[in-house]
Amino acid sequence: MADFRSQATTTNEEEIDPFGARSRLEQCHRDNAALRRDLRETEEQLEQLQKAKELTREGDMVGRLQAAEGRVQALLDDLQVRDDTIAVLEKELDTLRARS
Repeated sequence: MADFRSQATTTNEEEIDPFGARSRLEQCHRDNAALRRDLRETEEQLEQLQKAKELTREGDMVGRLQAAEGRVQALLDDLQVRDDTIAVLEKELDTLRARS
C-alpha cells in the first residue's frame, strides 16, 4: 500500500507540476545556496591572501629598512674611524710643527 501512495503522490505531483518545475526550483535554491557559500569562502580566502601579500610587502620593506639602517650605521662607524684618524694625524702634524 505504501507503493500505491507513493505512486499516487507522484501521479498527483506530475498532474499539478508536469514539467518538474517545483523540483527544479528547489534544486536551483540548493545550488544557489551552495554557490553563495562558495562565494563567501572564496572571498575570505581572497582577503587572507591580500593580507598575506600586504604582510609580504611590509616584510620586504622591513628588510629594506633594516638593510638601510645597517648601511647608515656602517657609514657612521666608518666616519667615526676616519674622524679619529684625522684627529690623530692633525695632532701629529701639530707636534711636528711645534718641533720645527
